[in-house]
Amino acid sequence: MATQEFYIRNESDTEARGPFTVEQLTSLIESGQLTPATLYYDANVEQWTPIEANAELKATLFPEKKKLTVRPKQNLETLNREVEGAAPSHRQRHARRRRRVAPPTRKTAKIPPKPWRAPPASAAGPRSSPSCSPPSAK
Repeated sequence: MATQEFYIRNESDTEARGPFTVEQLTSLIESGQLTPATLYYDANVEQWTPIEANAELKATLFPEKKKLTVRPKQNLETLNREVEGAAPSHRQRHARRRRRVAPPTRKTAKIPPKPWRAPPASAAGPRSSPSCSPPSAK
């Protein structure tokens, strides 16, 4: 079957495509262009036959996937036991490091604002602008 060439078409198609080798048909399957219901021309019976009707061709193009099974849980004895007096493991040291609180941040002293002082009197005289007048005491 490796050297055999195939012509294929879908049931709704009027024209055939091909010739294709088995490798090319596999590529068409991977791209989603070919299904088990796709028709191929069977030269032995001289008619269009669905791929799924030919068990050998179907097994070649659409191999059955292996079924995965889940094994039951096994209770295995571990070698990673804590021993009294032994140094802490890497995970224990890392966990301890994560639990530490960061040292307090250094606070800068707050500098009190300078008291307001009247600007020095200039030769032009005092300003009449309200933004330059001293605050009124209430």
